Amino acid sequence: MIGSRGAKERISESEVGERTKAPMQRLVGWVLPSVLFLAPLPVLSEHCQVAQSVQEDVSDEAPLLQASVDDLKRTRTSSEGNCSMTLAGSEIYVLRALGFARVEIIRAGDIDSGTVTVWYETHDGTAKNWVDYVQQSGELNFSPGGRSGHVDINLYGPVTMNETVPKFFYFSLTKAVCGGCSVSLGKYTEAEVFIERGS
Repeated sequence: MIGSRGAKERISESEVGERTKAPMQRLVGWVLPSVLFLAPLPVLSEHCQVAQSVQEDVSDEAPLLQASVDDLKRTRTSSEGNCSMTLAGSEIYVLRALGFARVEIIRAGDIDSGTVTVWYETHDGTAKNWVDYVQQSGELNFSPGGRSGHVDINLYGPVTMNETVPKFFYFSLTKAVCGGCSVSLGKYTEAEVFIERGS
């Protein structure tokens, strides 16, 4: 009986050992794969942080890049297809002996985006029509690429020695239109044309 009892006690101790060992094996079975799986996580975390940093940098720079593109578009739009028509200056001096007064008209800005037509006219100042010059009105065309043109106004009357003060008449730009572009009248739309006697 005693031997049998001792055997039972030994069996019980063996069973206890098996029962204790089984949870440990299961624990090792759970923990070891987890450790192997989690080992590269710091590397992955580092790559994720770098990717996030790059994404934030790109996101921060995106508005700046878009603003630069918008500025470029606005600059291109403001310069292309827009021009103005102007006289060379507000005062022109000519000699009566030449027989005509040449007035230059300039196309500024975009000169390539269409044909511009500009209208002009003259009217009296101290110089009088059919006494000192011949009144004139009309239009002048600027083809694409044309930067300047001119109008010749006929002068009238002989040179007299008693002309001490030059007489003048007005030359004015009245309107401008363009097919294929936007055009406006520029800085000098009217000039005084002085007729000098000369030496």
